[in-house]
Order: sequence, then C-alpha cells, then structure tokens
Amino acid sequence: MRKNLPWLLMAILMSPHLSKAQSSDEKIPLAILPYVLSTGAQIGNPADVVTIQEIVTKDFTNQPRFTVLDRSRFDAIIKEMKIQSMEQFLDSKIVAQGKQLGAKYLVAGVVNEYKITRQTKDMFGKKFVSFPASLKMSFGVIVVETGQLLFTSPINVIVNDLNSMDSLNSGKRALTNMEDEVKKQMMNILTGSIQVLGIDKTGKDGLPATVLTSGGGVLREKVKLGVFVTEMYGNLKREKQIAELKTSKIEGDVVVCEVKSGARELDAAIKTKTPPMTVKILQK
Repeated sequence: MRKNLPWLLMAILMSPHLSKAQSSDEKIPLAILPYVLSTGAQIGNPADVVTIQEIVTKDFTNQPRFTVLDRSRFDAIIKEMKIQSMEQFLDSKIVAQGKQLGAKYLVAGVVNEYKITRQTKDMFGKKFVSFPASLKMSFGVIVVETGQLLFTSPINVIVNDLNSMDSLNSGKRALTNMEDEVKKQMMNILTGSIQVLGIDKTGKDGLPATVLTSGGGVLREKVKLGVFVTEMYGNLKREKQIAELKTSKIEGDVVVCEVKSGARELDAAIKTKTPPMTVKILQK
C-alpha cells in the first residue's frame, strides 16, 4: 500500500474537502459567540458565564493558528433569541452573520452548571470543611459554510480533593481544568477535516495494522485518535466510535497511524466508504 503514497498525496492536495486548517501557515478566522446559560442551569453567579467566555476567548486568541474576530454583532441576535441550547445556535441569522464577518467557524458554549458547595467531612477524628466545585458546559463548533456543527462535546469538571479546602481556590482550579479541556477541543477544530485515506499495511489476519490519514500539518506523533461513524435513527443522530488509532509517523501531509482497536470495523468502513468517517483526538 505504501507504493500508492504519491497518489494519496495528490488526492489530498486536490480534494475539495481538505480544510485550510491543515495548512500549518494559514490562520483560521473564527468568532466566539456569547456564552449562555441552559434552561435550569445551576450557577451561583450568572456573571460567571462572562468569566468562562473570556477564558475561552483568551485561549483562542493566544493560539497562533486562529484569528479571533469581533463578536459584538452577535450580542443583540443571541439576546433577542434567548438561546439556551446548542441547537439554537444553528439559527440562520447567526450563521448569516458569521458569513458576513468572514468567519470559518463559530465557537459556542452553553453553561449547565458552575457552583461551589460547602461540605463537612470527618477525617482522622476531626471535622474538616471543604468546598467542592463543579463546572459543566456544552462546547460546540459551527461550520459557517454549511451551518452545521463540526462537533459538540460536553466539558465536565469536578474539583473535590484535599486541596479544595478553600472556596476561592476550588473555583479557580475548576476554571483551570475547564481551560485544559477547551485546549483539547481547539485541537479538534484543527483536525476537524482529517480523513482516513486508506490502509497502509495489513496484519497476518488481513486486517489493517496501520492506516494513513491526512493532518500532517497539525498532528504530532504518539497522539491517540478515535475514528467515528454517524448512525441515524429517524431524526436522532448517534456518533459511534469504531476504532482507535495512534499516530506513529508524520510524512509530509500524511500521517501513519497504528490501529490499536477496531480493525475489523475500520476495514469494512474503508472498503465500503459508508457510513462517512470522522477522526477526533482522544488524548493530546
């Protein structure tokens, strides 16, 4: 299969589905939409939503691969629509505004919970007061060209250990942990158009041992990837992981990946090309 590599490289470069995000030199224009509270959200101070949004905006601004555009045009629209769920962000008014702004992606967030509670624990015959913190939100990225979600992912952070004896410290740690999760999702934006190109080598059982993917300008070696397919049940969508890969070698724009699990399902999906496959980072 490796002898077909030049043809695969040509297919990558000519593919209309190849995202500009795969060019390591080109910046990706996007806008961070105003973060909102979900229906029945549990939050001590509603103003904390702004704090969460500012952290996310800072992370994207500090990432040299992104250009963060002015989001002020979205404020009035989202306030008027009273958005409380990720699906509502897909409204045509919001997408149209993104097109006018020149954004490739719109980053949205729905905060479901951010609270710090007071607990009393018995330890070593003494009572200790702790302040566990929890932060839960939905993080989603909208492709402006299609008006559809590139992906949506829950971010759930809980701080409840011996270092949560101070409410202020617990709250800060929850925000820091959330920030780490956001940075992982940022990588999924950069890898959002990565494709499984084909089988590189097969094992003794005839199943894929290594496969080739696009994304050489984004991925590094020893990164865990998940291969997912989308199954439809009427109007309901299920995203199902069928295989796990691990990047082993970067060859220009092409990445060689070891197949760690799901070789049989992956083999069938590659050969039939149905249903469509997506690749996501599982671990940095």
